[in-house]
Amino acid sequence: MKLFDEGALFYKGNTHMHTTLSDGRLSPQEAALLYRQSGYHFVFLTDHRMASLPSECEGMLVLSGTELDVTLPDQCVHIVGLGVDAEQINAMQLKGRNDLCAQQLIDVIRDAGGRAILAHPAWSLNTVELMQSLQGLTAAEVYNTFSGEPWNAERADSSHILDVLSAQGTSLNLVASDDSHRYNGEACRSYIMVQARTLSQEDILEALDRGAFYASQGPSFEQIERIGDTIRVRCSPVERITFCSAQPWSSGRCHSGHGMMQAEHKLHPAGEPYVRVVLTDMYGRRAWSNPIRTN
Repeated sequence: MKLFDEGALFYKGNTHMHTTLSDGRLSPQEAALLYRQSGYHFVFLTDHRMASLPSECEGMLVLSGTELDVTLPDQCVHIVGLGVDAEQINAMQLKGRNDLCAQQLIDVIRDAGGRAILAHPAWSLNTVELMQSLQGLTAAEVYNTFSGEPWNAERADSSHILDVLSAQGTSLNLVASDDSHRYNGEACRSYIMVQARTLSQEDILEALDRGAFYASQGPSFEQIERIGDTIRVRCSPVERITFCSAQPWSSGRCHSGHGMMQAEHKLHPAGEPYVRVVLTDMYGRRAWSNPIRTN
């Protein structure tokens, strides 16, 4: 079983960013141009409680999105909506409403034709119990640039809590995003590579639905393949290839070496219901695969 289609194109995109329509420092046009100049193929503008209309920036897709949130006594829940119907979302007059629960936020996004992403669960202090209760999520942010230093306390990486979630039977696909607000160093750093049929909103959302993507800050996956009880990876040159799973200990989990381009992992005899792969390059930048279900 191969996760990616050999020879098919990948498109680079950012799924979480803000503009002057809510609390970002750049206008939608300025923010889109910055990402276009950094080689992105698409971005979703995800301003708080409202959505932008889809447009284009020098051939790059600028797609409609939103970010909805609810505050609970011990945590907050932020849900990014991708590809929502902008007029429908804006007509709901969500700004200032605090009466919606987390599940209703997802339902609002799905009803508007979008896909719901759980934003920065580590930053939000989300619990496994809360995440297990949410239905209809397309993915969760494994890394959110703006949730780390120097913009926030260091909670950018949510891989630990998402591993606990997967170990307890609820695996979510993983995206990385910038959550750009200030545009003073956080932009154009964390992204997804999507293997869509065409560079269109319809095909990008369809690829997200079937998990045909990975998250990255630089390294690239060429192929992830399962052959029997072995997971094999081919990638760009990296310093480490790490296989993460529900097993606290598994021999041969971390492979290290300069310019490595492949590695494999034999599933633990006691069982590993999921495996995900992390690449780390010589600059410390990472890439994250979606969890691979093995049973």
